[in-house]
Amino acid sequence: MRILITGCGALSKELIDDMRKNKDGEEIFVVGINNNPNAMLKTSVNETVVVPSITDEKYLPTLLNICKKYDIQVIVPYITKELPILAKNRKLFEDNGIKVSVSSLESLAIVNDKIELHKMFGKYMPQQIIPLSIEEANKFIDEYKSVCCKINDACGGVGFCVVDESKAFDVGLIGKTGKPRYITREYLGELLNRYKGRIILQKYVGGYDYSTSALSDNGKVKGMCGYYGYEMLYGCVVDGEIKPNEKAYAIHKEIIEKTGLDGNSCADFMIDGDDVYLLEINPRVNGSLPFVTKAGADFLYDRCKMLLGEYRDKDYHFNYGLRMEKYFEANYF
Repeated sequence: MRILITGCGALSKELIDDMRKNKDGEEIFVVGINNNPNAMLKTSVNETVVVPSITDEKYLPTLLNICKKYDIQVIVPYITKELPILAKNRKLFEDNGIKVSVSSLESLAIVNDKIELHKMFGKYMPQQIIPLSIEEANKFIDEYKSVCCKINDACGGVGFCVVDESKAFDVGLIGKTGKPRYITREYLGELLNRYKGRIILQKYVGGYDYSTSALSDNGKVKGMCGYYGYEMLYGCVVDGEIKPNEKAYAIHKEIIEKTGLDGNSCADFMIDGDDVYLLEINPRVNGSLPFVTKAGADFLYDRCKMLLGEYRDKDYHFNYGLRMEKYFEANYF
């Protein structure tokens, strides 16, 4: 199997290593691409290529040429903003015998957009608004007290911060790993004035981070596994436990079926006692997916088999109760 992973960096390593250990004993040839040579994964891949940014007009022709050069069968995107681009240009690659692991534009318009997701599935999500002024923002903050900010088209905690007048001035929290960024109302007002995109204000809910990783085939769920993230780093679990939550499973399943979501996806939740709050959906492979592989199912490998017409339905069994603490090793180049 010959695959290409976009945005190939440190978080791709374990995904690739797990694929190489597939139960079929199939050899995996991997090309990693990144527009930043310093962020490029330098182990586990067979070849690496530095490419233009996804917004550059040369990106798609470059990507196609790389696929042709290395006889790539499947493209696995890892960049959230790239998903609509590849969905729109899927035919360009399929006409050359290359499969792209991306859902339809119609489904991405909902699940890849936090605002549209809330319009359709808001009953499962915390209250939110898209303020046009600091006056609207202050009214929302006064009502819900604890409020967080998000941007519409990012992932992995990018753009996330919490409005808190006291913690914003605690220098011990500034840049602290694993902690959110705190801002004041005044700072929020400046963001609203300067940021050209849409800022979401959402009621900030406490509890435990919980995620469900799923594999689906055009709206039909093939497998799903949930896990707690007791400690998170850059949006990935570094201390967690494989554990089912039927409410979360049902919400993710409903989203997949109603939107026709296809391929790998990850739903992020916050769980507080019996309350389960949907936060967002990542309609692609996620950095914590190797945890699911260790628990019993390699959803990325199976997705590639699905695109190549070699997948057969499975009765997935997971090692519930499996605990994980992630450590990091140094590699020198």
